[in-house]
Amino acid sequence: MKAFPVNAQALNCSAAAQVNAAHGRYLLPMAFPEGSPIHPAYGAGHATVVGACIALLKAMFDENQIMPNPEFVDDSRVRQPWRGARLTVGGKRGKLALNVAIGRDIAGAHWRSDATASLRRGEQIAISLLRDHKLMLNESLGGSNLTTLGGAQITILSTPVVRCGMGQANRRTAVIAAGPPDQMCRGPFRMRRLRSP
Repeated sequence: MKAFPVNAQALNCSAAAQVNAAHGRYLLPMAFPEGSPIHPAYGAGHATVVGACIALLKAMFDENQIMPNPEFVDDSRVRQPWRGARLTVGGKRGKLALNVAIGRDIAGAHWRSDATASLRRGEQIAISLLRDHKLMLNESLGGSNLTTLGGAQITILSTPVVRCGMGQANRRTAVIAAGPPDQMCRGPFRMRRLRSP
């Protein structure tokens, strides 16, 4: 058996000693006894669902709203008023999404890359749903604004568009407007707004 040296500081800290005393080994306990995933990376269902839900909530509610009177639970499990930086609704949604997605990684069910890719996949599904939903509305309700997980500010509108590479003009559809019109078309199937005459 090959020996892998472990840094003496890690082995001699009190946390490592407590884990070893409780479990008979220095490795942290995991929900699944196999440890790390014993399979190749694949999409995480929990992360996909939470990515979609968070994107929908961001589109429906003002994500820049400051949370009034936030509290936290300290180490002794007592509620305390939050005294740090101001907390926004959007920031708390992002934290919730990461907690759900990365929690599955900590359990050993998925790799970190699974959570990251699946959160973005869920977000893309939600944006597609919002875009399709705009087609069914008879009312003009303006755009749905949200900040993507990558930090881009996007607006989903109902407007005449040209499909990039397809040449279909004046078709009523919902588009994602995420910057100057000449930068919105980056592939053969992305949408782009028509310039006003």
